[in-house]
Amino acid sequence: MAGIDDIDFSSGGFTVRVEGLRKFSRDMNAAGVDAEDIKDVMWSAGNIVARRATWLAPRRTGKLANNMRVGQAKTKATVKVGSAAVPYARFVYFGRFNEAKGGLYQTDNPFIYEALSQTRGEVLRTIEDGIEDILVRHDLK
Repeated sequence: MAGIDDIDFSSGGFTVRVEGLRKFSRDMNAAGVDAEDIKDVMWSAGNIVARRATWLAPRRTGKLANNMRVGQAKTKATVKVGSAAVPYARFVYFGRFNEAKGGLYQTDNPFIYEALSQTRGEVLRTIEDGIEDILVRHDLK
């Protein structure tokens, strides 16, 4: 079972690494557990971060905050923002550098990383509870 020491919140991004999750996924497939069960757990964890990021995103028109998307796979969840309708999302998030203007002229606002940082306990509990539920439902515990 994943523990608090098994999660790595990288300081330069929004990576959550749970040691052993790939092996767990392979073992669950071998035991006949549907991969969608694991994907649902990852989606739930990603959704926690996305909801918080929506509140933390800067607002002018609300397009940026309403553009959060959660993707999931058996071993990860991703929170994405930005699209053709919101092409400026990367500049808001990472800041903007312009040599002609003397360097950084728009400071960064890493609201998704901040959301992950604020919700890390809830994210971990969601993953642990989801794995526990899968094990119980399939009589593997």
